[in-house]
Amino acid sequence: GKKHQIISGASVCYKNKQIWSSQQISTIELRKLNQTQINNYLKNTGKDILSSVGCYHAEKLGPQVIKSINGDFFNVLGFPLFPFLSFLSKV
Repeated sequence: GKKHQIISGASVCYKNKQIWSSQQISTIELRKLNQTQINNYLKNTGKDILSSVGCYHAEKLGPQVIKSINGDFFNVLGFPLFPFLSFLSKV
């Protein structure tokens, strides 16, 4: 039932100069879960959960533990995709 923030950043460099960068902040609110729900979630995600940003697989079973996301979903996955695509469309 608590909130936390995820901050992701990315930069593009060309000829040793930074030509673009972005930092995005998203706030995640988790559901209030009992121990049985947590155990079932961990059982269903398996060891893969340990390699997931935030350990909640937002793109898979995450909605079982995530109540809400305030900000960019792709930032939660670990990369500020929309700002990066905007940059690419200008080059």
